[in-house]
Amino acid sequence: MLKPVGTFYQVYEEGDLIGKIFAWYGLLPVLLTICTFSICIMKRDLSTIFFFIGQVFNQIISMVLKKLINSPRPEGSPRSGSGMPSSHSQMIAFFSCYIILLLYTRLKFENNINKHLLSVCLIFSTIMVAFSRTYILYHTYEQIFVGIIIGVVFGSLWFIIQNYIISKFYSKIINLSICKYFYIKDTSHIDNILKFEYESIVNYNQNKKKN
Repeated sequence: MLKPVGTFYQVYEEGDLIGKIFAWYGLLPVLLTICTFSICIMKRDLSTIFFFIGQVFNQIISMVLKKLINSPRPEGSPRSGSGMPSSHSQMIAFFSCYIILLLYTRLKFENNINKHLLSVCLIFSTIMVAFSRTYILYHTYEQIFVGIIIGVVFGSLWFIIQNYIISKFYSKIINLSICKYFYIKDTSHIDNILKFEYESIVNYNQNKKKN
């Protein structure tokens, strides 16, 4: 018997445009996790790496709770197995909560309206993903609500652990041989990493031309 990969398995009623949109939207938490891992590989920054580790722990918590609670999915669901809590709702809630806290406590923008707009987009995405899970009958409202609550709580907790406890050891971690070998760095002290990288590259190119 063939078995689909549950995380990516999305179905909807044929001809239901809204269902199709929600089915695709339901993949957003998975895509965001893949994007985070990709950034870890490309940027090799400790903050991003530990954020990804938090996402992995968040998913493990969801899997363990599903086994322990073993609450069935709604009647007529195309998926079988436990549905409490909703993993996708928990994933997107963790991601959104962490990033919003990061925006307002650690990062600085030249224009705060961008910070507010991004926060609104994250909240909107969380609501859309959660509702999509009920629309295509993958979860009940209780299951997505619990998923969101767990995601927000653990997202807040991991943010505190990472940025106020683990970050104190960043200077020691980056001096480990393995970190030096893979060029892993700490950019947590840089307020606007995009601006810093842009100016660094511009200055480097200008100095290279002079030489």
